[in-house]
Amino acid sequence: MRQWLFILPIAVGVIAMACGGGASDGKTSATPTSPSGAAAVGAGTPTPEPPAIAKPTPPLDPGAGPIFEVSALQEKFAPTFAEFKELPKTEITVNGKKYSGVSLASLGAKVKSVPSANVTVQGYRPDFKRISFFRYPIADVGSETVLIVDSEGFVSVVSAKIPEAEWLRSVITVAFP
Repeated sequence: MRQWLFILPIAVGVIAMACGGGASDGKTSATPTSPSGAAAVGAGTPTPEPPAIAKPTPPLDPGAGPIFEVSALQEKFAPTFAEFKELPKTEITVNGKKYSGVSLASLGAKVKSVPSANVTVQGYRPDFKRISFFRYPIADVGSETVLIVDSEGFVSVVSAKIPEAEWLRSVITVAFP
């Protein structure tokens, strides 16, 4: 009988260790780990700033090639600076200031777009840090949005219908899909 008193505590200890043991409240405690490798991001890591885009050169030379492209289905129009200056002008007023330029509606008519089409204009944001675009129904913005030659010589968008934060400079394409 004395043998059982000696072996029983040892057997209970071995069985307890085999079952995992743990915290006295019955819950297991785990040590949290943090991710490592390429996917790990430390707290406070700033978002990297993409490199700046080189500012384009204004198209002041009338003999130069096309300054932007206008397209609708099968029709394309790529005016030179001189041809752009000869297009019919529309005058609009934005915040008390008058602007005269080529309306998106007249560019749409030039490439035979349908009146129910959307117009997508791509160009640079005003700070020239990103290329951006906007898309609106031509029926909503066509007659109140014009392309002008701004004070630096860039073809820029001015609109009474589109928020000023979306206006573009150095227009690249005008599409009527």
